[in-house]
This record gives sequence, C-alpha cells and structure tokens, in this order.
Amino acid sequence: MKKSILSLLIALVFIVVVLGYLLIRSTDEANDLKQQYQKLDEELALLQNTSSNEINDLKNQLSQFSLRVFNLASFLSEHSVFNEYDKAFLEAKEVSSESIIDAVYETDLIPVEGVLGGSQYITKVIVINAHLVFVEFEDGHNAGSMFLSYEITDKVISFSLVSHYIY
Repeated sequence: MKKSILSLLIALVFIVVVLGYLLIRSTDEANDLKQQYQKLDEELALLQNTSSNEINDLKNQLSQFSLRVFNLASFLSEHSVFNEYDKAFLEAKEVSSESIIDAVYETDLIPVEGVLGGSQYITKVIVINAHLVFVEFEDGHNAGSMFLSYEITDKVISFSLVSHYIY
C-alpha cells in the first residue's frame, strides 16, 4: 500500500509539474501572441495614417489643379487671346468663331458619361485661337473641361480631343 501511495504521489507530482510547465508555456505563447497583435496593430495604425496623409495630399493637389483650371477658364473668358492672325485665318477659310462654337455644341466629344441618370452637356465654349477651343461641360453632378483642336476643310469643322479634366 505504501508503494501504491508513493507511486500515486510521484504520478501526481509529475502531473502537477507537467501542468505547471504547460501553463507557463501557454502563458508565454499568449504573451508572444499579444505582443505580435500589438505590433501588427501599431503597423496598421501607421499604414492607415500614411494612407490618410497620402489621400489628403492627393486631395490638396487635385484642389490646386482644379483651381488652376478654373482660373484658366476665367482668364480665357475675360481676356480674348484670339488675335488678328486667327481672324484672318478663319476669314480665309470662310468660317466664323461663332460657327466654330455652334459646331462644338453639335459634337459628342465629351469624354465621360453622365452619372445618376444625367447626361453631359456643354456649358461654355471659348475659341482660343485658330486651332484650339476650350470647353466646359457638366451633367448636374460632375463637371469638367476639355481642350479640342480643330481643323477646317471646305468649311467643314472637325474636332479632336487634346485633353480633359473632371473636377
């Protein structure tokens, strides 16, 4: 009986030692996992902050560019850059700047589709010179502008999109 009690005690001590070891090991693993989680959480916060800063920088650049386009449109509206050479060129082609403006309104060169059921329409046309037109457009939700080059052949005006920008 003493042997069986002694064996039982040894087995019990062994189990307690193993359980203690497992408890210490699982606690260490839990601490390691907690540290890894905190590190990942810090990295995520840093990435979110960096992304947020980059987005804000891009928004600022977009605002500045929009302002430059708006200022250019305002300048073109207020200050005619259409000179004597341009007038003589159009007269030789037997075309007026008004006919160029009318022809722009008849084109379908707006490079974007309307959104939310709207359709894009032209709001302003400025003939810059004998080869270039500035056009503003919108659909009630989004607005933009574009530069069109044009050629006149036998009193027929044809346009090509040079560039565009959506505000």
